[in-house]
Amino acid sequence: MESNYSLRNICVTENTATETFQGGYGRTGRSLQTVIIFWIISFFGIIGNGITLIVLFKRKLWTSVNILILIMSISDSLALPFITSTQTQKFLGKDIYWLTTLVRDIFITSSCISAMIIGMERSFAIRNPFKFKETWKINLTVKLYVVIQVMMIIIVIVKHVYTEFDDPFYDKYLYVPYYILIRGIPFSVILVTNILLVCGLVKNNQILSKMTNEKLERERMRQEVAITRMVMTVTSVYFVCMVPGRLLAGVMKAGLLRDERQYIYLIVTYLELSNFSVNTIIYTMTSSFFQRRLQGAYCFMLLS
Repeated sequence: MESNYSLRNICVTENTATETFQGGYGRTGRSLQTVIIFWIISFFGIIGNGITLIVLFKRKLWTSVNILILIMSISDSLALPFITSTQTQKFLGKDIYWLTTLVRDIFITSSCISAMIIGMERSFAIRNPFKFKETWKINLTVKLYVVIQVMMIIIVIVKHVYTEFDDPFYDKYLYVPYYILIRGIPFSVILVTNILLVCGLVKNNQILSKMTNEKLERERMRQEVAITRMVMTVTSVYFVCMVPGRLLAGVMKAGLLRDERQYIYLIVTYLELSNFSVNTIIYTMTSSFFQRRLQGAYCFMLLS
């Protein structure tokens, strides 16, 4: 079916399929003010993720959760400038962002995989708090991440190369399978693991209220519950912020939305940029350990 826009002109975030209109892209979406706000959000996100990295490296306690937080912080920091630079290129009227979008998609995919695995790890830990450390080793986390990430990078590269040569075929036959693989499955896993985390937290809180055995076991379970709450908050925010963009892309792909969509696009884009920027705030609000380390990092930076 012929339409008045082309999926080749999709811009900004990987999860938001906002196209260039015939007759000009919406003023709101292309305004200088919007670009500046995007860069401001990205700047604070990069600073926040940098602080997270300082805290992690200063503590040097490399648990499975901390390794995944490390990967997510690096991925988010690198994704933010590429997301925003794509928007900047569109604002400047440049159509030279093939490599930018490729690198951007790889970093977003890395962050998505980290969120998926950290949810899987926590859902196992909260249901088996006393067997967890003996069963789920750090090398299992690393292997899962590396294997899935390599597979996803290959898929992303093939997709971007393929669209350069036969975009209509991709648009017609491969668009849906591609996003099911790189976003649909991870998002579904995140949703399922969040449900399991809620059930696990309820169950463990009930157990904690009735526990009369050794103090060491009670403290260990409390630690697992605290870490799980933090992870559940992170993955919930990720799901809420990232899924609307993917849904919007599907709605627009189906041709169900045409008018005034630039305003919806802006809301979704702000959500996605915020997702990559707020994790440090979440860690600070939900983790007493991170609060103490963050204060130490601030003191270190002030004294330096």
